[in-house]
Amino acid sequence: MSTKSFSNLPTELLHEIFTYHSIDLDHILSCASVCVSWQYAARLLFLRYPGLKSNALLVLLPSENQTGRQCCRIYNYWSHKIHRIFLPQLQGGWYTASSPGWLLTVANQAIHLLNPITSATVKLPPEKRFRRPEIFRMSSKKPEFTRVITSTIPTDPLCKVLAIHPGKHGHSFSFCRTGDHAWIRINNFVGRCSDAVFYKGDIYAIDFYGYIWVIQPTVNSFQKAVKLSVEPVKEGCQCYYLVEVKGDLLMGVKKQCLLSACYIYRMDWEKKSWVWMKELDFDIYLGRFCSHWEVRRSVSDFFFLNDAPPTFASPPESCCAVGRYLPRFGKFGEIHAGAFSAYYDPPTQEAVEAISTANWISWYRLDI
Repeated sequence: MSTKSFSNLPTELLHEIFTYHSIDLDHILSCASVCVSWQYAARLLFLRYPGLKSNALLVLLPSENQTGRQCCRIYNYWSHKIHRIFLPQLQGGWYTASSPGWLLTVANQAIHLLNPITSATVKLPPEKRFRRPEIFRMSSKKPEFTRVITSTIPTDPLCKVLAIHPGKHGHSFSFCRTGDHAWIRINNFVGRCSDAVFYKGDIYAIDFYGYIWVIQPTVNSFQKAVKLSVEPVKEGCQCYYLVEVKGDLLMGVKKQCLLSACYIYRMDWEKKSWVWMKELDFDIYLGRFCSHWEVRRSVSDFFFLNDAPPTFASPPESCCAVGRYLPRFGKFGEIHAGAFSAYYDPPTQEAVEAISTANWISWYRLDI
């Protein structure tokens, strides 16, 4: 008797199967984890039900490196479920997070940006300095690796890509446009980069001491990073984050102690200083090279990823964590991480172990 693969089912039939029971985010992500054709059917459902994306709070996790099956892992913060999305494009390669909702993949010396849901890919120029994440051991500090951010959706022909490379004495930058044949290196940046963001066409980076650097990406082969004369916010060892919100450049500040408070500042360009924002009318999500904001759900909260740089952090505080800080109460809602755990709704043991033993984590936004 002949057998047929479930991957060959018509898209219309898959849609009927997916919608037989109630539609929710976990249900669609589970379907997308089956194979490439099911991912396409799941994409159609995300387009049909946009509310699934607006209610999502997802975290991208590293691969488990299972033999014979390359996949990325997506963690749903609200349901505590982990979904594995099959990525045949990754055979023999590795991935890290990009933005927004894309992966940086390196396989057989080819570098791409990949959307794991739609399977769309954008080729990037070759670059020997791309360093893959290493396995994180709790007895050592978290290793650094190449990070990538984009100015907009990678399929946009005007999209710019910034790569942050780790080095012995700090970070170095290079950037390109999608479709370029080579990366342009950026000079003059000194130190280690805590975060970076595209803001009004330029690149703004903040180092571990809170100083702001600006880069104006052009087609010239020689680029410089310029340090701005803005006094940093200092209250001990900090994690600094940058994010553009409604045309303003905001900075998130959090001490590297896992249970420390979060503060948000707005850049006052006339006074060239940071102004503390006591109240927010939006939710903000802090994470190295992945910070963003969303329309407020009910009351404004700060969600954060603990991905402390190896310069200051030491185990066990250097383990990755996902948490929510409630500024109106001055306390935490929940933290998802090994020994430093506080929950309203406890996650599964699988989720706790996956987060606290990861060598990197990143916010993931569905780009459909």
